[in-house]
Amino acid sequence: MRSYLVAGSFFEWQEAIDLEHSINTGELWARAALTSSLYVGVICDDPDITESGVPILVGNMADEYGESKISDITLTDTEFKFSKKYAGRKDTIFYTFQKDGEKWVGEYSGTNVGKGLSRCVLTLIPDDFFDPRSISEALGKPEYLKPTSFGDNWVKDPGLN
Repeated sequence: MRSYLVAGSFFEWQEAIDLEHSINTGELWARAALTSSLYVGVICDDPDITESGVPILVGNMADEYGESKISDITLTDTEFKFSKKYAGRKDTIFYTFQKDGEKWVGEYSGTNVGKGLSRCVLTLIPDDFFDPRSISEALGKPEYLKPTSFGDNWVKDPGLN
């Protein structure tokens, strides 16, 4: 199963009124700055959904604006594309990247966000990454795979033997 960690940033223009300058001079100033926001996520094969017998990639992402679902993912040696939809929002943001050495560089666009630049890296996750047995074995700590005891606070269901 393919799984990737996604880490990147998108750049957007932010505008604000400079209140400190306004108080000191009586003039109202507006300032604009190109800011960077980080995002992280995971994309992986969905074994329940296939195209021509191959599982499609699906994922989740998070950034300062919230959590989002990633869909319509295309990943080749030279191209990475996906659609991003935040929880609680109706609009969709489209990302398109091209390979640039070890990085992916590209842009995003959406009706509510406009257009902007983005850069990310993809890290292939080993198949055993989400398997606690491999961690337990590497540390020589088999006790982590056994159920824990809650001592006197544990209430046993009388219907279970």
